[in-house]
Amino acid sequence: MQPVALVAVLVILVALLYLQRRGRTPPVVVDEFEPALFLRTTDPDAHVLPKVIRFRARGKLRLGYKPAFMDDHVGHAEFRVLPAVDIQGDQTSVRELSRQAACIWRDPTSGGFYVQLGWPGPGEPIRPRTQTRVLRSGRPHDAASQPFRLIHGDVLRLSSQVEYIFREVEAQRDRPTPEQKKIEAFESSAPGVAGPVSGSMKLSLLGQSQRREDDDGA
Repeated sequence: MQPVALVAVLVILVALLYLQRRGRTPPVVVDEFEPALFLRTTDPDAHVLPKVIRFRARGKLRLGYKPAFMDDHVGHAEFRVLPAVDIQGDQTSVRELSRQAACIWRDPTSGGFYVQLGWPGPGEPIRPRTQTRVLRSGRPHDAASQPFRLIHGDVLRLSSQVEYIFREVEAQRDRPTPEQKKIEAFESSAPGVAGPVSGSMKLSLLGQSQRREDDDGA
């Protein structure tokens, strides 16, 4: 083979290799500590998927049992274009699931995580089944007539046997309390305070802080 032809073959091979690598889709890295809904079934033998439902970076995500079947019922483009999560499982577990149970999303401004049961419109409204609830500390809350902001530990009940619990990032939940902030401020600024602060010293510091606040407000 002539040198010119050999160089041409090498150039073509390099170009093909570059195009092949460029066309590959990079793997999606999922942060296991990212806020999400985690499956919690009342029946340990139930086979329900998905185990984890993650919020989209932008826009709403609708949840339900074969939710695409609701597209023609609602009859609105905004509803049809929303990505959906199909809750699947054995017949006993999914028999009470709504076709369209809820929408979840993250507010880009506040960073809060929201859920709204059913579909309030535009198009034909959908009311979720009575067993579809949002529970906080075991108590149901109104999440159908208006969006409901989730906090760590809230439960999205989709049926009597299928529930998802909302879990936030540990770093977001472990924010210092106002009292902790006061103690940290005293530790760094109070004269003669060095090293770890004992329990009695913390109470003393909090008492001093409270007296200062009372004096300022007087």
